[in-house]
Amino acid sequence: MKITYISVAAISGLILFGAGCSNSNNPSTAAPTGQTQATEQTQTEIATGDALHACDYLTPEIAAHLIGPVKEPKENNSSPTVSTCTYGTSGDKIGAATLLMRRSLSDAEAMTNNTGAEAESKKISGVDPVTIPDLGDHAYWAGGNLNQLNVFRGRDWFIISAYSNEYNKDKAIEIMKEILAKD
Repeated sequence: MKITYISVAAISGLILFGAGCSNSNNPSTAAPTGQTQATEQTQTEIATGDALHACDYLTPEIAAHLIGPVKEPKENNSSPTVSTCTYGTSGDKIGAATLLMRRSLSDAEAMTNNTGAEAESKKISGVDPVTIPDLGDHAYWAGGNLNQLNVFRGRDWFIISAYSNEYNKDKAIEIMKEILAKD
C-alpha cells in the first residue's frame, strides 16, 4: 500500500512537470536568437556541479513535519536539471511526501514553464489554481486531484505533494517555507 502512495505522489508531480515544459521545436517557446550559447553554457555549468538534489531541500526532518516518522528517502536525479525526493512513512502510519524540482536553463524557459504549468493545472486537478502570495517569486496551490503546492523561485520550480491525513494547503505552505529557507 505504501508503494501506491509513493507512486501516485511521484506521478502527480511528473504530470504537472511535463505540462509546463517548453518545447524547443515549437517556435513560440524556442530560445530567441543569441540565447543558444548562454543556454549551452548553463547546461555545462549545471552538469559540472550545480545539479539539483531535491533531498538537500526535503530533509528527513522536514518530511517528518509533513507526514510523521520517515524511512530513508528515494532520490531520482534524471538529469542535472530535474530531481525528485520521496519519503515513505515508517511504522503503522501510511503516507508519503515528494518534492520534485526542476531548474530552467534560462529566464525565458522559466517564464514559459511558470505560465504553462499554471494554465494546465485546472485541466489536471479539476479546480482553479489558488495563488499563494509571498512565497517565492510566484506560487499556487493545485488542489482537486493533485493537492500540490507549486513554487517558482528564480529558475527553480518546486512541487511538493504528500499523502497524509495532516496534508493540506496550509501544511504544504508551512513545509515549503522550511524548504525555501534551505538556501
